Amino acid sequence: MSFPPPWILSWILVAAMVVVLKSLDLGLARRRVSCFGTGRLLAYWFLWPGLAASRFFARDELRDDESIAWPGPLLLLLGLPALLALLSPTLQSRPLLLAAVGLALLAGAIFFGAVPLIVLAFRRQGINAVPAMHSPFLARTLSELWGGRWNAWTARLASELLALPLTRRLGIAPGLLLTFLLSGLAHELVITVPAGGGWGGPTAYFFVQGTGLLLQRCRFGRRWLAGEPGRLFAIAVVVLPLPWLIPVAYLEECILPLLGFLGLHG
Repeated sequence: MSFPPPWILSWILVAAMVVVLKSLDLGLARRRVSCFGTGRLLAYWFLWPGLAASRFFARDELRDDESIAWPGPLLLLLGLPALLALLSPTLQSRPLLLAAVGLALLAGAIFFGAVPLIVLAFRRQGINAVPAMHSPFLARTLSELWGGRWNAWTARLASELLALPLTRRLGIAPGLLLTFLLSGLAHELVITVPAGGGWGGPTAYFFVQGTGLLLQRCRFGRRWLAGEPGRLFAIAVVVLPLPWLIPVAYLEECILPLLGFLGLHG
């Protein structure tokens, strides 16, 4: 039995995970929403890339403070890939650096460009589509970052399905650490499994995030890791172990072939 190339397999696994997450999200939404509507249900599955179904299907009026301006996201959607195309000839001799830069710029174009524009399009139709990002670079603590500023879609789902039940049963520290470990395993599925290497890196990365979050919440952290020191601590915990989350094998087996498919490497 032949498998697709690793970079295609990674997208297949991401799509499969999205289907699972959307199914779980809809299951939670059924507790709060009495009627979904066929048209909106189809839009949720095939046009909306995110989660937060309980708000997507609600008939609540949109708040003005949740509006999104379109020029910034449009500039990022067009500008970041253009910047990658401009840089790629210079970085051909350093393929790992090209892969890292390409991943960062393409992810930025998607999450800070395309997704906000899709959110805006749905909101123009009166649908309460929730943005994925809420100014994550303004986060002052790890708790603030992972609590909803970074990928609010999965943060809310993980909180309801994992963090709250586990902390009630096991206690705050074990429950939160187990939640982060499970998140690491989910990332293993879409990163290290298709790449065939870097095993354990994403799990270790999220274990560090959970440990740092608990440290920042404890008495020592509240005293010494508040304000600007807390922000610097959060940046260090998120950035320094990134090679565990994005291992070399993933850059080589999944990102470089994707860039080659886009005509940016080879």
